Amino acid sequence: MKRRNVFAAWAYRRAAGPDRHSTGSAAGAENGAASAADAGSPGARADESVPPAIELRGAACAYGEREAVRPLDWTVRRGEWWAVLGPNGSGKTSLLGLVSGAERPSAGEVRLDGRPLAAYSRREQARRLAVLPQEGLPPLGLTVRDALEMGRFPYRDRFGRDPDPDAPERLARIARRLELTALLPRRLDELSGGQRQRAALGQVMAQQPEILLLDEPTAYLDIYYQLDVMELVREWREEEGLTVVAVLHDLNLAAQYAGRLLLLREGSRAAEGTPEEVLAPDIVGGVFGVAPPLVVRREEIGAPQLLFRADGPPRSAK
Repeated sequence: MKRRNVFAAWAYRRAAGPDRHSTGSAAGAENGAASAADAGSPGARADESVPPAIELRGAACAYGEREAVRPLDWTVRRGEWWAVLGPNGSGKTSLLGLVSGAERPSAGEVRLDGRPLAAYSRREQARRLAVLPQEGLPPLGLTVRDALEMGRFPYRDRFGRDPDPDAPERLARIARRLELTALLPRRLDELSGGQRQRAALGQVMAQQPEILLLDEPTAYLDIYYQLDVMELVREWREEEGLTVVAVLHDLNLAAQYAGRLLLLREGSRAAEGTPEEVLAPDIVGGVFGVAPPLVVRREEIGAPQLLFRADGPPRSAK
């Protein structure tokens, strides 16, 4: 099936430049209300008739004697947006490593689109799945333009040629949307951490994956760019039917954007379900070792938002 132009809608709607976002924006209201039937929207139930994109069957990840992820059964269906949550050291990044193939299962199996992940070649896997790591791009001597063009590697032939004639214009649109145009000739080691993170996001967009894995995508970004990146991923997913799995520390962002949450504790599943189900005060307080938060529900956000108090148990109690 021919891929649609990921940025056609953005180019039309945002020709005057990026909008400023807030948690009470019209985009947030649309995400919460208009897409209630969408499998990736807050409060939506899983549609078991949709084929799985990712399956873990008793999959575990161990480093020597330490089990970072204990044997886990987990299914991510096509088009869903999952957020993986949990305290530091709960196994979130290791779980993402299992799904991406960066970590080999110490037990069990990971499947991608019904096939064992290990059966895919690197090129086949890269055409289906892209990863934005927590640290973004390392500060190498490459330019931002080089970084974006590297996202096209899975499609190039043995002579380095890209068969897509629209690839240069696609990369230019990505750069404009992420406010990277002026930075294209700059080297990555000349950029701030936040700028490198945006360049890394541009690289995975150029890759045109079907599944997007994000490890703390808002790291190093101020509030404006945190919301901007999340809105960008949301629009991209809606445009392309993208499957998204994002490791997040911000529970409120997770509730606002992801339709399904997986909460980990010490490498095991503590809870799984919709934001309403997983972010219940007693569950959150017990897993994170804090006083049960207050839950605020605003119609324009369309998802529960948590307010934390500083009167919980000491951290040593965790």
